[in-house]
Amino acid sequence: MSEGTARLRVRLGAAEVEYEGDTQFLKDEVMPTIGKIIKMVDGHSELQKPNPVLQLKANPAAEAPAVGKTAPVPEGSADKLNGSLSSLLKATGGDNNQMRRFLATAVWLRRRGHDGDLTSSIVAKTLQENHQKKLANPADCLNKNVSKGYCEKTKSGFFVTEEGKTSLGLHQ
Repeated sequence: MSEGTARLRVRLGAAEVEYEGDTQFLKDEVMPTIGKIIKMVDGHSELQKPNPVLQLKANPAAEAPAVGKTAPVPEGSADKLNGSLSSLLKATGGDNNQMRRFLATAVWLRRRGHDGDLTSSIVAKTLQENHQKKLANPADCLNKNVSKGYCEKTKSGFFVTEEGKTSLGLHQ
């Protein structure tokens, strides 16, 4: 960093500001903005809570699912996916990588109780329905995940392997 460059990162609950640049601009423009953010956070208790951390751990008391199937996550358990598909995609890097997006979406579907066979078209449709970036070629994403050992094909679809879940950072 040069002498006239400043770097600042402030996190207040769910609000976060990061700046890197000219020191004078930091003093004149960024600091007053941070003051406004502090006042805003003080006035709204929901902004004072930090963003929830996605925790995905197996419940050792739960029965092992059938081969190729992942049991739906029970309500209130510690490994519950914190809601939306977009949260899982961001947490697993699927927002920027098509193969990871495909894999994470398949895991999300199973975790949400999808009992039928998974297909590449179901994964593509789920992404569309949840307003996420589409896959250029869902069948190719499946084939690449199969070649890496992250998915295995069945007669009428596919399932995500333990290696696939581990590659996403989702430990079973």
